[in-house]
Amino acid sequence: MSEKSILKEKNFLLFWVGSFLSGLGDSMFLITASWMVVKITRSGTILGILMGTMSLSQMLFSLIGGALVDRTDPKVFMLASGAIRMVAMLFLVIVSFGTIPPLWALFVVATVFGTADAIFWPAAMAFKQSQVRPNQYVQANGILMMAWQTTQIIGPALAGILAASGHFDDILVINAAIYGTASACLALIKARRNETPIHKKSSTLGRDIVDAFRYVRRTPLLLVTSLSAFVVNACLAAVMVAIPLVAHELRMGSQGFGFMTAALGTGGALGAIAFSIIRIRRPTPRMTLISTGIEGLLFIMLGLVHHLTLLVVLLCLVGIVEVAVNTIAPSVNQRIIPPSMFGRVISLIIVLMSASEPVAKATSGWIMARIGVAHVLWWAGTLELLVSITTLFIPVVQSYSRGEIQGSG
Repeated sequence: MSEKSILKEKNFLLFWVGSFLSGLGDSMFLITASWMVVKITRSGTILGILMGTMSLSQMLFSLIGGALVDRTDPKVFMLASGAIRMVAMLFLVIVSFGTIPPLWALFVVATVFGTADAIFWPAAMAFKQSQVRPNQYVQANGILMMAWQTTQIIGPALAGILAASGHFDDILVINAAIYGTASACLALIKARRNETPIHKKSSTLGRDIVDAFRYVRRTPLLLVTSLSAFVVNACLAAVMVAIPLVAHELRMGSQGFGFMTAALGTGGALGAIAFSIIRIRRPTPRMTLISTGIEGLLFIMLGLVHHLTLLVVLLCLVGIVEVAVNTIAPSVNQRIIPPSMFGRVISLIIVLMSASEPVAKATSGWIMARIGVAHVLWWAGTLELLVSITTLFIPVVQSYSRGEIQGSG
């Protein structure tokens, strides 16, 4: 079917709008929270700890969220996540008293957001599969990715402009309205008559999680690529902490920070368009590793430039490469993981891949304060490049790339 026919389907259109608004609210809040911490503390260490807190809470609840999604209506969890985020924004408005919210309140909301993410993402992936026909999946995924990447352009730029005027309350109120509207769109989606749970409640929640661990342990390719992603995500997390500090150190202000972050979204949007046009019939881990190697080189270059235009160009390229990674790697996983276990296994893989992020975010700011932002960018890029090259030559990766492994289970 054509792209137009998918968007004519009311359920998919409502899901698309709800996903777009959720992504817009998230991107605006992350930029606003980061800049508020910089304004309050001027400390990279505190900023890193705040971002690490958000990642840690997401990691801790992901396994439970994935297991529940396999046995329960995912729409319920998506609505709950939207409601939680809306209440969190209103909470910050109340405690801010017309100025910047206190630091403790930002940490509370960061924890809440991480937990909401742990609920939302497994639910969204499962819900999308229930609403889209198999022959529409690739097209629908491209449309949703383009929408999400667009939010990474609009959200940071809008938040940066509002933050420059000091109107943090306005951003928080706008965010609350955005999350409320997103939840309303999702609530209007009608269940299909043939929708059935992926996994029946024939075992305990704990047993479901144990089964996911056993499956990953028996599938070497998933284990190897997840461990490689563990290091790659740590490097990416350090770079994300560095971006607002680069803007502050080079006296570019919140607007410069907003433009730099928007460049990531612009690159992501360009990448999403490209991957919705280019057909990759058989994605392989080698493609993912080549992409992460290129990303490592870009991180090294980020530490060498000091002009806003060059930083924007490099970050745009990083956005394109990130889309390549996030398009190819999940496609490989979908070829390997059985549908009946997808929610649990994909949540476990996410935990394995992202377990390094809280530590990386919490410590990178402290390290930057001692050796400098540029040095952290150099080391992060070098480490990611070396890990990508090394993993390329692991036998199980080579075997899959040659077509000798078709997946397990």
